[in-house]
Amino acid sequence: MKNLLLLTLFLMLSSCKENKKELVEVKQVSNEFKLDFLNEILSDTSETRFFKSKIQLISNYSIMMPDRFLNGTFEDPNKEFYSLVDYISFHLKTEDTLYIYNQFSQNKNLNLNDLSKYNFKMFNNKKCFENNVEYDSILKLINIENKKYNFIPKDDLLTVSKPFFNKQQNLAYIRFQRGSGGETVLFEKRNGKWKHKEMISSWIE
Repeated sequence: MKNLLLLTLFLMLSSCKENKKELVEVKQVSNEFKLDFLNEILSDTSETRFFKSKIQLISNYSIMMPDRFLNGTFEDPNKEFYSLVDYISFHLKTEDTLYIYNQFSQNKNLNLNDLSKYNFKMFNNKKCFENNVEYDSILKLINIENKKYNFIPKDDLLTVSKPFFNKQQNLAYIRFQRGSGGETVLFEKRNGKWKHKEMISSWIE
């Protein structure tokens, strides 16, 4: 009986080690990887019509309404998604929804201001929201900043969501908003380069 218990304990420990090994082998998406991704897709203006030049202001605060296509896709309007996690997982072709869910908390540690290291012009929209600055006043501040760089239109500001990746880190889900319109886009890494794969949805407010 004692030997049987020891054997059972040994098998349980072995199983735990194997499971732990599997978890370790799944690469977490580092902030450096995310910033490199953003730098690459924003630097190649041919890949997104929303970003025209590095003198264009980018919001350091990523806030957008949830995608309006949560209750369907272009291909299947009747498809139902239970949550945003489910929706993103579907488009990233990832069955492990926990992997996507964990990226929400991980993205809280991603500081979009770090894009300034790549010479992007950042606008402190986060401070405006925290101080309850009125929308018209925010537009005036954006106008002042854009005048410094002779960027037209003067009230233009690009908002970029924090990206999500599949486990292989070769598919990325991201959203752009500029003015009253925006897009949800899927990028794919091909031959070491991030390329526009498909537009998941677009909107005009």
